[in-house]
Amino acid sequence: MRRIAIAGTALVVAVAWLVVTAPAGRAAGALTTAWWWQGEPSTGAVPAPPTVPDGGLWVSSNATGPQAVSAIRVPLDPGDGAPVLSLAIHQSAPQGQIDLAAFPTTSAWSAGPGQAWTSKPSYDPNGVSSAGTVSSDGTKVTFDLSALVAGDAVNVVIAPKAAAAPPPPPVPAPPPAPPTFDVTFENPGANAVQVAAAPVDVAPPPPAPFVEQPVEVPLPTESQAPFLPTGIGASAALPVTPPVASPQVTFQNVPRRLRPTVATRRSWADTTVIAVMLGLVLLWVAREGGPRSSGVRRPRLTLYDAPKPTDAVAVARAGSPPALR
Repeated sequence: MRRIAIAGTALVVAVAWLVVTAPAGRAAGALTTAWWWQGEPSTGAVPAPPTVPDGGLWVSSNATGPQAVSAIRVPLDPGDGAPVLSLAIHQSAPQGQIDLAAFPTTSAWSAGPGQAWTSKPSYDPNGVSSAGTVSSDGTKVTFDLSALVAGDAVNVVIAPKAAAAPPPPPVPAPPPAPPTFDVTFENPGANAVQVAAAPVDVAPPPPAPFVEQPVEVPLPTESQAPFLPTGIGASAALPVTPPVASPQVTFQNVPRRLRPTVATRRSWADTTVIAVMLGLVLLWVAREGGPRSSGVRRPRLTLYDAPKPTDAVAVARAGSPPALR
C-alpha cells in the first residue's frame, strides 16, 4: 500500500508539472479564406471544379506557372506572436511533389471560392515568404508565419514557389520550369492558426522588510590554534608547530690585560760568537776596499766579463819534444 501511495503521489506531481510547464498557446481569431483559378473568366460563369471541397482551398501549378492560388486572413490580439498555419490535405497529385509557400499580400482581396483570376491579390513571388513543410505521412502542410505578421493581422497568399533562377551564361542549360502539382485542402477550421499567448506580467512580491540582527564575532582565545570552520565541508586544519625558543647569547666586555716586559741578559757565549762574526765581516770589507800593494786596484769582474786574448799568458813547458818516426 505504501508503494502504491508513493507511485500515485509521483504521478500527480508529474501531471501537475506538465500542465504548469506546457507552452501556452491558443487558436487565433476567425479566418477569412478565398481562392482563384485561371480557368475562371471575369464573369464568374464557369463552375468550380468538383475536386475542391466545400469551404476548402486550392493551389495548382504547371509548366507555365501558377494555375490556382488561395489566400488566408486572420486577426491577432495584442501580444500574440509566432502564428503557425496548418492545412489538412484533401487530395494531391502527384504524390510527394508539393512545393508551396506563403507570401504576404500587397493588395486587397474579397473572400469567396472560385473567383476570377484577374481579381486575385498581388504578391512578390521572389520576396519574403514562408515555405510549407509537409508532414511525414503526407496529410498536412504547416507554415510558420512569424515573419509575415503585418500590424494586427496575418494576410498571406498560398501559392506555388517561384521557379529557380536560371544558370548564369554561358552554361548550356534550359531555364528551370516551375513546379507542377495540384493540391486541395480541407476547410480550415477555427484551430487552423495557432498563436503563442502574450506573457502575463506578474508583479514581483514586495521585498521583505530589513531587520537588523546582531552579529556575534568570536573573540580570540589564549589557544594558539587558528580559528577555522568545522564540519564536513571544512578544509583540514594545518598542524601548528609550537615556537622554538631561540638561544640567548650574552656578551661580556673583558678589558685587555697588559703583560709587563722583563729585560733579560744574554749569556757570554752568545755575545762572543756575535762579536767574532762581526769582526770577520769588517775584516773582509777592509781587505776588499783597501789599496793594493802595487798601488793599482784591479777592477771587479762580473759574470758577463770574459778575459781578453791579449791578457792570456803563455806558460812554458820544460822538456824536449818527442822524436819523430
